[in-house]
Amino acid sequence: LPFYWNNFSSKVFYSYIIPLKNRTIEVVQADMYSKLRSELKYAVKSAYIIEEDIDFDTFYEVGEKTFLRQGGKSPFSRPFLKNYCEQLTAKNAFKSFAVKDTSGRTMAIAGLIYDQHSTSLMINGFDYEIMQRGANEFLIFECIKFAKTKSDVFDFEGSMLEPIDSFYRKFGGEHTTYF
Repeated sequence: LPFYWNNFSSKVFYSYIIPLKNRTIEVVQADMYSKLRSELKYAVKSAYIIEEDIDFDTFYEVGEKTFLRQGGKSPFSRPFLKNYCEQLTAKNAFKSFAVKDTSGRTMAIAGLIYDQHSTSLMINGFDYEIMQRGANEFLIFECIKFAKTKSDVFDFEGSMLEPIDSFYRKFGGEHTTYF
C-alpha cells in the first residue's frame, strides 16, 4: 500500500501452480484435463524421445523459433541466455529438456529453474514446422515429473496470452495471481 500511495503502479499477472508435495505423479496426472491425458497417451504410442541437458545451440534456436513465428524476437540475447543457463547449471538450479521425433529432430524444448521449494518453467518453445501431436504436452509432463523429484510445486510462470494460458490450464494447476 505505501507504494501505491507514492504513485507506483502495479499489474497483476497469473500463473498455474501444481502442488507436488505429498502427491503422487498419478494424482497430479488425474487432475489434468482428459483431452490432455489423451494427448499424453498418443505421445507415448508415438515413441517420442525425451532428452535432458540438451546442447545450448539447439535450446536457443528452437526456443527462438517460437518468438519468430509470433512475429517477435527472443526476449533474451544468445550470450545473455547462455551465461544465465551456465550460471544456474553451476548452482544445480537449471535443467533443459527436448522432445524429439523418431527421426531425432527436436520438436520442442523446455528450460526449468528449480530449488527445493519450486520448479519454474523458464522457457518453452517449439518448431512449428515439425511439431507433432502431443509432443509439447509430453515434454511438459516430463518436466513436471522431474520437478516432483526436486520441488514442492511446479510453476508455469504464467502468460497473459490466451492460447498459452489455456494450454497451461489443461495441466490442472491452481490459478494463482502474482504482481
